[in-house]
Amino acid sequence: MATKTVDDALEKLGSSDPKIVKEGVNFLATRVEKLEGSELKIVLGALYALFYIDLYDIPNFYPTIESAMDVMAKRKEEATNFLLSRAGDSDLKAGMRIAITFGKIGAYCIEPLLEKLRSTRDHYTKTLILYTFGKITDPEIKRVIPDVMDAFREESKEVRDSAARAVGKIVEVVPPLDVPVSQRNRLLNSLLHLIRDPFPGVRSKAIRSLGKMAARNYISDEEKAKAKDILKRLTGQNIHFRWDNAYIVRREAEVAIARMLR
Repeated sequence: MATKTVDDALEKLGSSDPKIVKEGVNFLATRVEKLEGSELKIVLGALYALFYIDLYDIPNFYPTIESAMDVMAKRKEEATNFLLSRAGDSDLKAGMRIAITFGKIGAYCIEPLLEKLRSTRDHYTKTLILYTFGKITDPEIKRVIPDVMDAFREESKEVRDSAARAVGKIVEVVPPLDVPVSQRNRLLNSLLHLIRDPFPGVRSKAIRSLGKMAARNYISDEEKAKAKDILKRLTGQNIHFRWDNAYIVRREAEVAIARMLR
């Protein structure tokens, strides 16, 4: 059946056949920028429903979900508001796709995300927003650095884990000279403190981000030497032969040390 209207496309989005759903998504891609009001909300909701598809069960839907995210990202303001309203209720699959979609939206969504991060008390929402920061590749993402560092002190280990990961992603897209020296110093000291976190996942992410900071020249040679000595102790390279008991932490430390030697 030919897709001639938005209603036709929406009907196809309810199919179990990836090819038919893709036809519906492709049609909406040509119309979404002209939609308004309730019709746009219905379309965004229908596209968002695809985020819940389990690709382990039906991997053929992968290109369709990618296209659905692209279509949503065309409506930056409306998609941002819609996705923020759903973030706290999403499951892991949908949450990851929300983050990817925000990454496609780019710099526009940074301020709304920050406002949500500052206002919510929900740990899952905070974790998802911090994860999302790592998906945004616009250099304007530097604006979130103070809030990311504040998240290092959160009670939830998942929030701290996501914040520690975000730093490494941010420094990959923001040149070091675009970040004030005082902020870079605070980042370094905060990550060194986070290396003592009781949760191995947090420690490993902090170390990974520390290594990326070194590789991107966020820290001086003197600071690299200090950090390297600390990391060596985690791998057992000290006079007491004590090391971190988590393999993933020791492994990340070895990788970070290698980055500091380049």
